This record gives sequence, structure tokens and C-alpha cells, in this order.
Amino acid sequence: MEASAASASSQIPVVDFSAISLENEDPLTLSKQAVTIVAEQLYRAFSTIGFVYLQNHGISQKMVRYKLTNQVSSFSFSLFICHKKNKREEKK
Repeated sequence: MEASAASASSQIPVVDFSAISLENEDPLTLSKQAVTIVAEQLYRAFSTIGFVYLQNHGISQKMVRYKLTNQVSSFSFSLFICHKKNKREEKK
């Protein structure tokens, strides 16, 4: 784990997804109790802090980086469009 992720996870709740990970061969065999525990941890994290650090989820680091990069690009593009629209409205 990188240093920044370690320091972030000390303040952001960490939820262990291993019980319902994508790496599980047959998700239909998951116990209702395991799913309930993870769901309660997620609810508590999002309703109190608003963020959560997912651990043992089964998504490759390469895919996480790809999605984060695309998300940032989409967000930046949206801001650009809003800024452009606001400038047009100011000229009216």
C-alpha cells in the first residue's frame, strides 16, 4: 500500500470486501450474514464520513487507475462546459 493510501485509510473507514469480492468463485453461495455485515459497514461509513476505502474487492489496480483517470477527465470536461456556458450567459 502506498503511503498516501495508508494515511487516508487511517481517517477514512476501511471496509473489507473479501466476503463479497469479485474473486469469489460463486457469489450465490455467500452467506446472508457476510453480506449484511459488509452492507452495514458501508452504510455506517457513508452515512458518517461520506467516504470509504474498499479493501480486498477483487478489482485490479490497473482497472482502478483507468477508471479514476477517466473520471477526472470527465469531471474536468464538465467544469469546462459549465464555465463556457456561464461566460455566454454573462454576455447576454
